[in-house]
Amino acid sequence: MTLASFLLGTVSGSGAATTVTLGSVAWPLLKRSGYDKESAGGLLAAGGSAPSSRPRSGSASFLIAEILQISYLQVLIMASIPTILYYASILFMVEGTPAASI
Repeated sequence: MTLASFLLGTVSGSGAATTVTLGSVAWPLLKRSGYDKESAGGLLAAGGSAPSSRPRSGSASFLIAEILQISYLQVLIMASIPTILYYASILFMVEGTPAASI
């Protein structure tokens, strides 16, 4: 679910769209795995709301590159670090916690 949220979120540009799209598939799977409805909804919402992996930050990325006089690729690399850390933390929280204890 975390990887799917990351991959869909980077191209969709909408946290709500990512959550709704993955929710139709992931919600039954999470319920079947033993997550209660609040935890499953929280996981779906957290997966769909990464701040810096969205295309909508593209225009801001171009402005940052222009103001700092660095290449756009450097800005993308710097923006990918917090995104990877964000999704890694979600993955560790999901995989590190048994579904029955949530």
